Amino acid sequence: MPSGNDNASGYSPSPAIPLKRRGGLTVVAHVVYAIVMREVKTRFGRGNMGYLRALLEPMVFIGGFVLIWFALGRASPIAVPVELFFLCSLFPYVAFTRTWEYSAGAIRSNTGLLMFPIVRPLDFFIARTILEAASQLMVFLILAVAVHGLFGELRHLPADLLGVLLAVLSAITLGAALGLCTGILAMEFPSVEMILMPVRRLLFFSSGVFFIADSLPAILQEYLWWNPVLHATEWFRSAYFSEAESQFLSIEYLWSAIVALLVIGLILERRLMRIGYQ
Repeated sequence: MPSGNDNASGYSPSPAIPLKRRGGLTVVAHVVYAIVMREVKTRFGRGNMGYLRALLEPMVFIGGFVLIWFALGRASPIAVPVELFFLCSLFPYVAFTRTWEYSAGAIRSNTGLLMFPIVRPLDFFIARTILEAASQLMVFLILAVAVHGLFGELRHLPADLLGVLLAVLSAITLGAALGLCTGILAMEFPSVEMILMPVRRLLFFSSGVFFIADSLPAILQEYLWWNPVLHATEWFRSAYFSEAESQFLSIEYLWSAIVALLVIGLILERRLMRIGYQ
């Protein structure tokens, strides 16, 4: 029975949305597929302009940096066209940061669906990660073909295509794992988003977009070694260019960071399952 205070104020707090457990990989797959289809329509719309924008945004981003680099009279740090260098330097960072930002808002953008018993928060992260991975790989393929056709040579084809794909998937997985952690934390502590803004800027300048890690002084290498995004960038360039083999790269550390963030994110998701979404 409502209390006198509730009647007086005319306000009754909304109950927490119960997040029930469910089983069966088939059910999970159907739920994730439905969310992916929903996200495609929401993100890209029903026409082709959304897909075109997804392609043009990184092209404009990379093209802008190439023009600035030329205006400053700078050359590529390795013996490849500067356009190709920036493509291979920016793409791992863009794949990481876009997945991070996109997955971090997964729950907040889909809270209404949590009223369905078979849907749980982790489904949104899985769906958004799959969609972002597919989008980023398609964008990179188109951009790589375009850049090679305009500026590249046969010797600039990927030296290790499998390594390139693994590096991209590592950057995407790192972004998804970090998005899982920060997205859940931000629902309880909104100030987390404000704290992360300078972190994003710091990562942009410390993730190897403008430099080769092996060319840095030892003191800087010592501090930047702890940035897993830099390892993803170095892995991508090392796999793409045979002349850019990195002594700085630690794939073991990169995947240790990914696994640690995933474990933390899954613990936070389980906690959310217990307390419900307020």
